[in-house]
Amino acid sequence: MKCIKNFFTCVNTYISALLFVMIISLTRDIPFYQSKFGSISLSTITHFSIFFFISVIVVIISRNKLKAIYPETEKGLNLISIIMIFTQVIVYVLYVNSSKDVDYQSTIALLVSSVLVGSGWWVQAVISKNATRKAHTINTLMTQRNSDLFYKNNKEISDAFGVTKTINEKLVRTILTPNHADVKDSVLKKKYISPANKIRYVLNYYEFICAGVNNGDLDKDLIKECLDGIVKQLEVRFFYFIKIAREDGMKTEFNNILILLKSWSGSTILNIESGGQAVAINQVFEKDSDFLKDKNAK
Repeated sequence: MKCIKNFFTCVNTYISALLFVMIISLTRDIPFYQSKFGSISLSTITHFSIFFFISVIVVIISRNKLKAIYPETEKGLNLISIIMIFTQVIVYVLYVNSSKDVDYQSTIALLVSSVLVGSGWWVQAVISKNATRKAHTINTLMTQRNSDLFYKNNKEISDAFGVTKTINEKLVRTILTPNHADVKDSVLKKKYISPANKIRYVLNYYEFICAGVNNGDLDKDLIKECLDGIVKQLEVRFFYFIKIAREDGMKTEFNNILILLKSWSGSTILNIESGGQAVAINQVFEKDSDFLKDKNAK
């Protein structure tokens, strides 16, 4: 009922009706149109207008009901709605022009059934595809939950560096760019070597999930409900790791994580890369000596 109310209260509805009446009124006196359509009476036009008006209402109601139940069909429903209205107009014209000599009943039945079957097949295909995507998403999430290797690596990183602060830039450089001027004479302390080397494993795992979401293979809403906070925290915890990994100029490392973050709430790294201002960062270690030691030290 709400969609009917919106249809009747929408200004565009009355503007469209007014334009239709004006076009009919103005073109009826043009000789060309009189010769072609002069035999069409005003009552015929009125009947067609009522039929068209009711058809549009039925299609809009059906479209909104279907969209409310299956939101994933929204994009295609607009095209199907137009096809449905166009089909009903053709059916009306064929029916009105039917006679004893020319019967269009078979043509009408074939046309309507073809459109309904095609539309029904498309809707069913979209719903099935969406159900398969959700099932695949759940399996992916459960695989992560049940993976001993992922749990072990993630726990090792969390125990060493925590889960709320950003891992220091120099610590990351000892892993990714050990010849950098800031760290070329330093090495990581032994207890941080193993967890630091596990960071790429965890990031690559989430990169795989984010790539599935961005490519439409995984359900975006379900992933957001389950991993929204975790994915956002990845950019906080591994800010320097992702940033330094993308310094080769290609800007492709962990791109899917950042693209997904941008669509959710914004990505700090992408913002900086596009010329935005840097943000304040709360690092894990206050002093370099907490995690680094001189390379030549015994």
